[in-house]
Amino acid sequence: MRQNTTANRFKSKVAVAQGDSEQGSVESLANLSPKTIWQAVKKEHLAFWAICGWLFFEYIKPQSIYPWLDFLPWSQICILGAFVLSLAKGDKIAASKGLSGLHATFLMFGALVLASSILAFDSAYSFSKLEVMGQWFVIYYLVLKIINTEQRFFIFFLLYMLCNFKMSQHGFVSWVSRGFSFADFGVTGSPGWFQNSGEFAMQMLIFLPLSVAFITAFKHRWSKLLYYFMLLFPISAFSCVLASSSRGGVLGLVGIGLLLLFQKKKMFKRLMVVMLFSFVAFLLLPAEFKARFETAGDDGTSNLRLFYWGIASDMAADNPVLGVGYYNWIPYYKAYHFDPSIKYKAEEIHSTYFQAMAELGYSGLVLLLAFAFATWRLNRATALAMLPYQGEEMAKFYRNTAKALNIGSFSLFITCAFISALYYPFFWMQGIFAGLLYGVSRIRYSPARAGKLPASGTVNTQRLRVGKQVGVVQPPPVPSFQSKK
Repeated sequence: MRQNTTANRFKSKVAVAQGDSEQGSVESLANLSPKTIWQAVKKEHLAFWAICGWLFFEYIKPQSIYPWLDFLPWSQICILGAFVLSLAKGDKIAASKGLSGLHATFLMFGALVLASSILAFDSAYSFSKLEVMGQWFVIYYLVLKIINTEQRFFIFFLLYMLCNFKMSQHGFVSWVSRGFSFADFGVTGSPGWFQNSGEFAMQMLIFLPLSVAFITAFKHRWSKLLYYFMLLFPISAFSCVLASSSRGGVLGLVGIGLLLLFQKKKMFKRLMVVMLFSFVAFLLLPAEFKARFETAGDDGTSNLRLFYWGIASDMAADNPVLGVGYYNWIPYYKAYHFDPSIKYKAEEIHSTYFQAMAELGYSGLVLLLAFAFATWRLNRATALAMLPYQGEEMAKFYRNTAKALNIGSFSLFITCAFISALYYPFFWMQGIFAGLLYGVSRIRYSPARAGKLPASGTVNTQRLRVGKQVGVVQPPPVPSFQSKK
């Protein structure tokens, strides 16, 4: 144990001191030097610039925050530019064969959306909204096609983290500035997808485990100041969930805590961490917000949601294959169920699952869950494939990130039960990142390389050397990179 501790300390010093020997490698980017990152970005193709531009304009929405910027459709221009430039460059998906399950479920969901739009209760309204879901099919294709190297993935992932931090720090500062007090509107993210506090809480629940995974993989490379700055990522995300005034968001946070407790390794340490953060959350949550949990199931909001869910169930029962139509909950509800004495306006169902059932039938719910399962399975395959390379830095990053994506998806499953977000980025971006991670990790840690390690069931050892021999590590059985069918 002491030898391994010494080895880890020595490896940390080596990683920080490597300097010029890492120039141009993906590991050099992990030092988070702006100069090194900029030099790497400058070398990339314009298609990569365009897809990063889309991520920035879609998640931060500076054109909505600053009206003087809103003179062009920036997101659409970036998508079009990425499409044209990627065709000219001839980029290929890093691991297309391993993504067949993800591709199949996503394409079937798209076909269902199109068929449901054609036969919808209000087909014209469905087609007017078709671009909302349609853009995710374009983005899915472009991101997987363009982000096909380790360097590109790292930069794109880092940009994604920074976009989330831009929102989380704003929400955190807003909450602190009002003295951690309760507000019905909670805190919000960027205009668009995350302007509602519930959707914002969902995104923060995805961001939270990813930021922790990033820190644990590369913290040994950073100065203390940079390390403390990076800690603001998970801290602000955690705080924004509490400040969101979203009961679904807090339940998602509880789900993450319970999931951590069921992990086999370091159970006592995990228990202490969960208890500490639970205590902090209890102290910070305003009394008005705690009172909302006491009335859950009996208050007006809960009763209204139960009313909507009952109607959605009836819609699905009457239209089991295609539902009432893509984006047709509001038109159908207004035509047959709207009662101003219950609610002065028609609003969303407040459940992604009932939304899928009502608008796309039972088929929509099944395909949504199938896509989520394909995402989880792909992340699990990536995490298992990294086990034989536990001593390698990038393998640790890929494994941590794969597990963090699944933790975020678990919280997403919980919060989606209370928020309508079927056509929002959450499920689709989780799938995209799962595909990216699988592909780029395969570039370095290919099945051919894994085959050189001891086969499953053997007890051969592999020596770990850092300058000199410091210990012996026994690699676990080597899992197949391909997920089992």
